[in-house]
Amino acid sequence: MAVPPRTVLPASVTTWAVTIGPAQCTYGDIHEIMHRDISLGNDFRKERIKLLITLATGVFALMVTFHKDLFSGHATPESLSALLVGFVLLLLSILFGIRHFQSWEDYYLAHRGLSTGVWRYHTAGGNHAVEDAAIVEFNQARARIAAAQTAYRHYDRLQSGLLIAGLLMIVLYVALEAFQPTPVAAHGTPAANPPAETPK
Repeated sequence: MAVPPRTVLPASVTTWAVTIGPAQCTYGDIHEIMHRDISLGNDFRKERIKLLITLATGVFALMVTFHKDLFSGHATPESLSALLVGFVLLLLSILFGIRHFQSWEDYYLAHRGLSTGVWRYHTAGGNHAVEDAAIVEFNQARARIAAAQTAYRHYDRLQSGLLIAGLLMIVLYVALEAFQPTPVAAHGTPAANPPAETPK
């Protein structure tokens, strides 16, 4: 693996500490402040992902369990197709929601490599081989972070979009079943089952 040039590290990383007024602020201090703010936003994001997964799972379970009790149980081909497509979309939303969680885990784990690379760079004690290895580790961590960011945005759109599409298909199924015309006999009254013959 080719070692990147030594100037590839950002100035904010190669400069370990700066003096702001009477106090000295290190890279570690800034890193901790940034991650504290990120963690607050991440708590809301995790709750949103869990809410979408729970909603998709609940609607799926409800329709599977009670659709025969709620409706006639004699679905038309159109309503049955809408129901099956809705089930598939909800299942896909659940699966992509789980993958969405995993991509966020990858994102935060990659930040460990970032911090480790910076720490190894500043504690190398002038050993160029260690510094170059730290630079490689830092850049690999940045690449993993960028890949994880692309992944979680992709899975976020898929999870939300599939959930909305699945719910729309369920609504379509309900509408088709609710407005399904009742069979009518020739004389204009609802058709009834013929009376059973009595044994002679």
